[in-house]
Amino acid sequence: MKTLIPKSVCGLLVLWLLSIPLNSKTISLQAKAEWTNVGKIVAIGDIHGAYDEFVAILQELGLIDQKLNWIGGKTHLVQIGDYIDRGVHDRKVLDLLMQLEKQSEKAGGRLHPLMGNHEAMNMIGDLRYVTRESYAAYATDKTEELREKTYARYVKYREARAKRNIPPQEFQADQKFKEEWMAKHPPGYFEQRKAFSDSGAYGRWLLNRNAVLKLNDTIFLHGGINETISQSSLREINERVRKELRSFFEMRKVLVSNGILDDSLDYDEALTQVSLEIDYQKAKGVSLEPPVIEALQQFQTLGNWFITHPTGPLWYRGYAQEPEETFKPLLDRIKTNLGAAHLVVGHTPMLTGITGRFAEDIFLIDTGILRRYYKGLCSALIIENGKFTPVYPKSGPCA
Repeated sequence: MKTLIPKSVCGLLVLWLLSIPLNSKTISLQAKAEWTNVGKIVAIGDIHGAYDEFVAILQELGLIDQKLNWIGGKTHLVQIGDYIDRGVHDRKVLDLLMQLEKQSEKAGGRLHPLMGNHEAMNMIGDLRYVTRESYAAYATDKTEELREKTYARYVKYREARAKRNIPPQEFQADQKFKEEWMAKHPPGYFEQRKAFSDSGAYGRWLLNRNAVLKLNDTIFLHGGINETISQSSLREINERVRKELRSFFEMRKVLVSNGILDDSLDYDEALTQVSLEIDYQKAKGVSLEPPVIEALQQFQTLGNWFITHPTGPLWYRGYAQEPEETFKPLLDRIKTNLGAAHLVVGHTPMLTGITGRFAEDIFLIDTGILRRYYKGLCSALIIENGKFTPVYPKSGPCA
């Protein structure tokens, strides 16, 4: 990501992000991140919209019945993140997770749906892997009216923004442009974006997910924790992920309300407009209100945030890729810092099955459950009485 502001400013912004206090409502909604004396744990890797496979796994393991209700008792079920993208049933997976989360708690168990990089991507508008079929699940009888109104507003926005180019330009939208815009924003697109906002049903729910969880002596998360991050508490890691997502929504609102962004822009489009605005300010000496300047600067640092950085907990692939002989001493320090004996992660597909590394200190459980895309396996990791047992359900779509 191109950065147009000094590194010293970036550093100050990172410190500012970390200093934002969470309000009492946010704190009260935070999921508990550490549990002890858990008898049985089932961990399932990346789902990616593979609803039928997910249901088949849960039913074969005796966690839900034929009516999709929780029958897992006191079992703790961990879904390691990446419920969505690439598949076609994202919304059905989300709805099932939300339902089972409530039912499992009432039964004395728990469902722990963790934050993955694809959940964060959808929230900030990085939509590279959302399918047309997934968007279509959000469409209503008012979808076409919404698309037309949004397009008309977008054209006016682009006309105004063109004048802030250096040099100023004219923007004209012909029929070909409209057709391309409509193709990029298929039916259900804008309803999906609303649902993943901080005021939408899924966005509100996701803002209160944990990124990292500890059950007994085992850590669960989507990507991984490097040595630097391992020096933070689980609470600090989870708070930082939530804090950054909330900060994103706040800065975007500032930029939309000041005409710099339009609500319809995805992540890359927004980044382009932010860069153009900064160039315009520099060339014209424009004086903006401090909150607007701050929001512009924040947006340009997004690539260095916890939720987007390759070494952040949602993206780190070191556990799958580092050589065992050289990484083992570092892993031992990470485990010591976390007070953990094992780590269970997803993110990097292991299509031949659940893989133990570093003498099974690490378990990689993303086995490509979305089989039509990955050609992988349905799987789950059962942890009980100190034993880690991979299982590979074979019923229905998992056959």
